[in-house]
Amino acid sequence: MQKIILLLGVIAVLGGGLFGGAYFRHQKAEKVKKEEAVDYKEKEFTYAKLERPLIIPIFKEDRTSAILIAEVWLEMDKSFTEGIFSKEPRIRDEFLQIFYRYASEGKFNQKILTPKIQARLRRDLTLGARKYLGESVRAVLLNDLQRQEM
Repeated sequence: MQKIILLLGVIAVLGGGLFGGAYFRHQKAEKVKKEEAVDYKEKEFTYAKLERPLIIPIFKEDRTSAILIAEVWLEMDKSFTEGIFSKEPRIRDEFLQIFYRYASEGKFNQKILTPKIQARLRRDLTLGARKYLGESVRAVLLNDLQRQEM
């Protein structure tokens, strides 16, 4: 009888722990979503296009198997007064490093257009742009993303 009561107690404790963990994980996810949400009504934005598209080689077995061509736009606060074009070489270099990292990890080999990969890429590019332009960069937009086989 004591073994059954002990077993039921252990099951109750574990069940409560699992339920509590799932509940707090959901609450944390909801809080993160609220913090990441941008109120577009409060701010006015402007868009700046990098002058030339980025061209990234994709290697397979030590040879170029394809190239990726990306047209990149920056969504910025309208109040941003410092021109991005004076810092464009640094921004392009940062973006190319990010694209090269993705290419070396094989993320462009087959399914470049998956939403999951593009969302991560946009997030990383936005963080890269913020290194040089600060919080005035709201997002990096990939308006044209093409892969050309060689």
